[in-house]
Parts: sequence; structure tokens; C-alpha cells
Amino acid sequence: MLELDRTLEDHLVETHTHIEVARYVASRSDQAEVQPVSD
Repeated sequence: MLELDRTLEDHLVETHTHIEVARYVASRSDQAEVQPVSD
């Protein structure tokens, strides 16, 4: 299972540019970190 996941990760990295991967990771991080704040 772990090897399959690793292969999938390698495949995604190879088929997408580093910029696309960075944008994806950044968008995921933003969604996870952003919390609605009411002043």
C-alpha cells in the first residue's frame, strides 16, 4: 500500500509542474489554516 501511494506521488510530481504542485499545496494549506474571524 505504501509503495503504491509513493508511486502515485511520484507520478503526480512528474506529470505536474512544480508551480502547479506548489499552488495545490498552498491552496490546501490555506483552506486548512484559514479560520473565520469576526471582529
